[in-house]
Amino acid sequence: MKYSIVNEIKLTYSRKGNSEKNVLIPQDVIDVFREHFDTDQIDYKESFYAMYMNQANKVLEIQKISESGINSSLVDIRIIMQGA
Repeated sequence: MKYSIVNEIKLTYSRKGNSEKNVLIPQDVIDVFREHFDTDQIDYKESFYAMYMNQANKVLEIQKISESGINSSLVDIRIIMQGA
C-alpha cells in the first residue's frame, strides 16, 4: 500500500494585547509599529510588517512578513493574505 504525503498549512490566530489599541491618526500607527521594531537593527536591516485591523480601526495583529538586507525586502502577497 502506497501513502502519499499531503502538505498542510496551519495558521493560529491569537490577540496579543494589541486589540485595545485604536488607530485614528498616523501618529497612532507609528506608535504601534515602533513597539515591534528592534531599534538596534533598524539602521542596517530592511523589514516589512503588516498591520491587520478590524472595521473599528482596532489593531488585531502586527506580523513581520519579510526581513533582508539594507536596500530591499522581498514581499510575497500570499503571505500577507494568509494573515488577513
